[in-house]
Amino acid sequence: MQASLPNFFDKTMVANSCHTLLEYFQHPAWIRNLEGKYLWANNAFLKFFNVKMEEVINKTNYDFISHDIADKSYISEQEVLRKHCALTFRVNEKKYRATVYKTPILSDNNEIIAVAALMVDLTQELELENQLNSTKEFYHSVVANMGEALFFINKNTHFEIINKKAKEILSEIGFKGPLTYKAWDKLFPNRYHRDGKKHVKNQKLISRALDGEFILNEEIYLQVDDGFQKVFRASAIPFKNKHDNLIVGVILTVTDITKEKKLINNLAKKTKLVEQRNQELHQFAYSAAHDLHDPLRNISLSASLIYEKCKTQKYDEINNIIERLLSTAAYGGSLVKNLLDYSAANQEMHMELVCLNTVMNQTMIALSNLIKQVKGEITFNNLPIVFGNDQQLQIVFQNIISNAIRYRGNKRLVISISAQKKDSLWIISIQDNGPGIKKEFKDEIFLPFKRLSANVNSRSSGLGLSICRRIIDQHGGEIWLSSKPQSGACFNFTLHEKQDCSHIQSNCGKFEQFNEDNG
Repeated sequence: MQASLPNFFDKTMVANSCHTLLEYFQHPAWIRNLEGKYLWANNAFLKFFNVKMEEVINKTNYDFISHDIADKSYISEQEVLRKHCALTFRVNEKKYRATVYKTPILSDNNEIIAVAALMVDLTQELELENQLNSTKEFYHSVVANMGEALFFINKNTHFEIINKKAKEILSEIGFKGPLTYKAWDKLFPNRYHRDGKKHVKNQKLISRALDGEFILNEEIYLQVDDGFQKVFRASAIPFKNKHDNLIVGVILTVTDITKEKKLINNLAKKTKLVEQRNQELHQFAYSAAHDLHDPLRNISLSASLIYEKCKTQKYDEINNIIERLLSTAAYGGSLVKNLLDYSAANQEMHMELVCLNTVMNQTMIALSNLIKQVKGEITFNNLPIVFGNDQQLQIVFQNIISNAIRYRGNKRLVISISAQKKDSLWIISIQDNGPGIKKEFKDEIFLPFKRLSANVNSRSSGLGLSICRRIIDQHGGEIWLSSKPQSGACFNFTLHEKQDCSHIQSNCGKFEQFNEDNG
């Protein structure tokens, strides 16, 4: 048998139904009279405010709630009474948030006799909002202060996010805002591959990423206004909407790796140089042992011959042997000295302003006897002041001139030394009138212990030009040979000038000539 519903609902039935519903409602509910005293409160109210029913009934808010909150509640209730209708109020405190619905309770003659209220606790929403704000602040701080430049470009190519590092990089490469895609496009007219070729339009990062391409760690070579090349590492990631998976923008990160690239390139050069030096050292050790073995063997043989001649009392033959012995010992001593010079040329040396005219005068004094013996003529005119080490540079001049004397041929020796300015470098040239050196030997002659086939019987150590190359390397310059057979040899090397040395030019002398008539 189906129960039937009554034909009408009286006020008592509605009131009882609402009371029962609110009693077990999860949100606080209450009724206060016009004097602000509580007539009723549900269990959720008692739990929220941590009070008992006897501490609430016939009490006002001022009895168990802070006066500040009680005042706000009183004001809202007065507004309900004044407007004679239901109103909604928002409560925002530091520790909690709520929405309060208040409505007047009317008598049969439509007069307000009490106010009923329902509070929806939104404290959890407040906590989530605070967490969200903290997360936003955290990510904002990370993005703003990250070491990489970060841009976010939306699908309309508008720059929505530009962090601090991005602004710094834009400033460094001379960009002056505002930042738009058109301005960005004009910012990179001189973008290059590492091989120096220009990039084409379809290789632009942002447009490729907006088309869906993931670009990771692509190197960008950029020529800025002053001609200096900057290198960047860039990544462009398409940013997609989770709902429809459509691209809504691009996350672009850029890192300046110019210094890193320079360090890598310098390290590669140094590594190559170390490998080259190790190879030279191996060759040097082998050749040194080989060349030192010859004079030692000759000295030992000569000593044995002297010993035998003494036993047979053939003293007249001993003089020739002793002469050869002394010559061999002198050669061995010269070889050892050159080995020490070669080693010293690899060490760090003190650099200062050096007048090459003074260096040449010292060189002439050191070689005066040798030059007089061959009746040679050496001229040098207005040699510059350079930045270097005077003793080491004297070794360079001395070795090159000694070689010219040693391999002078049948002509009377004439050597001319001159200087030519090129940018911030001086090119020093030492030209002789000897037989010259074949073109195929122009690099070989600078190797340690390397002697030309025509000179294998020379008492030269084979280290002179190797020492010269090492010394010029230490001075940051280059040395090379420009020579034609029968036209003499011309050795050239570069040295750095010093801008502040013009005031001492007059102390160096204008012209020097050295021949058999002067010294």
